[in-house]
Order: sequence, then structure tokens, then C-alpha cells
Amino acid sequence: TVWAHGYINWEGRKLSKSAGLPVTLQSATERHGPDALRYFLLREVPWDGDGDFTWERFDDRYTAELANDLGNLANRSLSMIDKYRDSTIPAGGATALDRDAEAVLETYTSAMDAHRLHRAIAAAMDLADKGNLFIEETAPWSLAKDESEADRLDDVLGGLARALGRLAILLSPFMPEKMAELWRALGG
Repeated sequence: TVWAHGYINWEGRKLSKSAGLPVTLQSATERHGPDALRYFLLREVPWDGDGDFTWERFDDRYTAELANDLGNLANRSLSMIDKYRDSTIPAGGATALDRDAEAVLETYTSAMDAHRLHRAIAAAMDLADKGNLFIEETAPWSLAKDESEADRLDDVLGGLARALGRLAILLSPFMPEKMAELWRALGG
């Protein structure tokens, strides 16, 4: 079996030198970096199908998924660990987010085994979405105000750190530089 990636089109048309390239590797990596480009292409173009590249889609995916979902989760979680636990990640007990992560890992593994990289990325990003929802549902900022909730706060912050660690691992094939930064921010 020979695996070949689908074609990348520009606004529905063939993306080729002879047709005149409206986008270059340099212009795309200057816009959001090589990790974001790699993420976008592997998220948008399945191995057995074609995909469409436009600046608008690239920018939208970058903003919605990488900056808002993943970036927001990492920033909020690490900031709260810094603020409420002096940058020490608490072990904490198992949380609903840990259970969600187990289901995501199964989906991710199945997708990777089937060479469905776009589905594996979607599964990982589902964990980021669940992490952001977990923050809203548990309101760590409220728990931090109540000494009697210290153990619960440790559970929440520990669960968030574990989710970020899992995301750093799951997304590292697609965004190695940024996920290495996230891993280091977690003390790895």
C-alpha cells in the first residue's frame, strides 16, 4: 500500500506553480508559524481526499482552535496554577476531565491507527474544548476563595495540568515546537 496525501487546492482550484502560487510556504509560515501551517493542512486535508487552502480558512482555524481553544486553556490553566499554587502543579484526585480524556485517547488512537490524522487532531481538540468547559463548570477562582475547598481546587488544577500534558503529547506530531513549549511550561 502506498499512502499519498490528497491535493491541496486554492479556493477550489489547483494549487500549482504553473497556475501561479497565491500562497507560498514562506508566506504561510510567516503568518502563523510552521506548527500552525502543519496543523492546518493535516486538519483540513484527509489522506484520501482533497482540501482547500484559503487565507481566511487558515486564519479562522488558527484563531478559533489554536489561539482561542488550546491557547486559552493553556493560558488560563497555567495562570491559575501559578496564582493559586505558586506554580506547583498539585497531584489532585481524578476528575471528570480525566474521564473525558480517556475517551478522547481511545478516539485519537483509533484515528491514528487508521491514518486519519484529521480525526486524531479533532479528537485532541475535543479535549481542549472539554478542558475549557471544565474550567467554566468548576470555577477554580471561586474555589480559591474558600479554604475548605483547597482539596477540590487541587483536583481541578491537577486535572487541568494532566489534560494539558495529554494535549502536548497528542498534538506533538502536528505541532512539535509549540507542544514542546507547552510540555516545558508544565515542568517536563
